[in-house]
Amino acid sequence: MIKAIIFDMGGVLLIQNHKEIFSKFAKITKIEIWDNKAFWKLRSKLPTGRTTSSKAFSVLSTKEKSLKEIMKVYGICYEKFSPKNKEVFSLLNNLKKRYRLYLLSNTNPLHYSINKKRGVYKPFAKSFLSFKLRMKKPDKRFYRHALKDIRLKPEEVVFIDDQKKNIIVANELGMKGIIFEDCNQLVRDLKKLGIKC
Repeated sequence: MIKAIIFDMGGVLLIQNHKEIFSKFAKITKIEIWDNKAFWKLRSKLPTGRTTSSKAFSVLSTKEKSLKEIMKVYGICYEKFSPKNKEVFSLLNNLKKRYRLYLLSNTNPLHYSINKKRGVYKPFAKSFLSFKLRMKKPDKRFYRHALKDIRLKPEEVVFIDDQKKNIIVANELGMKGIIFEDCNQLVRDLKKLGIKC
């Protein structure tokens, strides 16, 4: 019997377009971001909390563009080009009447701050965030940590993500994984598992 559903954030709860985010950011700030290896190297460490947002963006700061200004522009671009998926949030409201909902996300402190302000985490009993736990999907330890914390067996949990590699791990651990494509498909796949939507 399914007792809980764990959701991914980017690409499921949020309609994300990373290329648009960084293209707009580069256009506004006039910073050549694509070839900045130092920035991308530091940015790759953000989801596991091995660096800070300030350190990552500091390599882009100049006399003309302060760190504070750069981070503000990035935040605006991130919010604009990763809107909440309204259909999915409507579904969450229905699901939480019957099931415990959780979030398991590879994210960073800057995104966390923005998403907290716009209520992304509100529907969930608990959010498991990579930068706080210093591990990320598809690391099995991340999934096991969540399962242990919510005190459920894997077979009692549905896991939803837009990345196949993350679903493969969930299935290997015994959860029922669903690859997210769109909300209509998600509802169909949940119903196949006997979930009342």
